[in-house]
Amino acid sequence: MRTTITVKGGPAAAKARAERRWEALEPRVRRVLRRFPEDTLHLRIRLEQTPEDWAARGVLSVPHGTVVGRGRGETLETALDALADSLFRDARRYKERRHADAAAGRKRRLRRTLESSVEHLGAFRGEDDREAFFDVLRPALAALRERAEHEVRIAALEGHPGESSRPVDEVLDEVLVRAWDRWEERPDGVPLERWLTALLHEVVDEGTGGVETESLDAPAGSADGRPRTDWDAERALWFLPGDESPALEDLIPDAAAPPTAWAEAADEAEWILEHLADLPRAQRRAYLLHALEGWDVDEIALLQGRDVEAVQRDIESTRELLAERAGGLAHRGENA
Repeated sequence: MRTTITVKGGPAAAKARAERRWEALEPRVRRVLRRFPEDTLHLRIRLEQTPEDWAARGVLSVPHGTVVGRGRGETLETALDALADSLFRDARRYKERRHADAAAGRKRRLRRTLESSVEHLGAFRGEDDREAFFDVLRPALAALRERAEHEVRIAALEGHPGESSRPVDEVLDEVLVRAWDRWEERPDGVPLERWLTALLHEVVDEGTGGVETESLDAPAGSADGRPRTDWDAERALWFLPGDESPALEDLIPDAAAPPTAWAEAADEAEWILEHLADLPRAQRRAYLLHALEGWDVDEIALLQGRDVEAVQRDIESTRELLAERAGGLAHRGENA
C-alpha cells in the first residue's frame, strides 16, 4: 500500500515521527484489504496541529471506491491511532459491501449458467442420450466443485477418514449420475442449482453415515453406468472473475486476528473449516451458502426443509461463534 503523509504545523520532526508511527499501525488496516494488490491501494494522510490537539485525516483509494478516516488526539501519535481505528472500521464496511455484492453476483452468474442448460438437459434426457446429458451438465456442475471440496474437507475434520479420502471428482461424478437417474423426478419450479446442491449434500451425507438435511426428491434409484472422470479443474469457475469471487478466508472477522496470526490465506481457510466442523451440518451449510454463495435465507430454508427463523438464527450464531473464537486467537497472538 503506497502511503503519502503530509504535516501542517508542528515541529520539524513531526513527519518522521508520523511515518514511524504509521509503519506500526498500517498492517491492521492492510489486513482488511489483504486480497487487493498493493498497487491498487493508495493512502493519503494529512496531519495538522491545532491549538488544542492534533487532527488526522486519511483518504484511502481502493478498487471501485474510497475509504475515509479521521482521528484526533492530544499527540500526533494518538491522533494516528484514532485514524487507524477509523480507517479500519470504514475499510471493513467497504469490504463487507464488496463481499456481499460479489456473492450476489456469483449467485446470479452461476444460476444463469445452470438454468441456461436446463432445456438441453431435458431434451437429451428425453432422448435417452446419456453422453450428451453428461457433456452438458459436467461443466455446469463443476461450478459446485468448491462447495464439494469444503464438504469433503469437513468430513475429514468430523472424523470420517474414508469419506475425506474420497476424491472430489468421484463425489461430483456421483451427483452427475443421480441427476441423470432422477431428472424426470426433479420438482417443478426448483432451481437447478438448489436441486444439485441437495444431491451433493445427499452424496456426502451417505458417505459419512448420517443425513441431517432432507433431499428435495425421492430416494435414489440404482445407476446403470458411471460417467467418465475427467473434471477440468481449470474450468471449475470459468465464468467467475477471480477477484470477484468471495473467498473462504474472508469469513474470518478482521477485528479478531492480527496480521501475524496467519502464515497465508490457506491457514485462514483451514481455520474456518475446522471450526465449522464442530457445528451441525445444517447450521454450517446454511452459513456457508449465505455468506459465501449469496443464498437468501428463505432459499436455504427451502433447501433444508426448515423454518426461515431457524436458518437465520443459525447464520447469526455461527457468525458470532467465529468472531468469538477468532477473538480468542487474536488475544493469544497479542500476548505471545
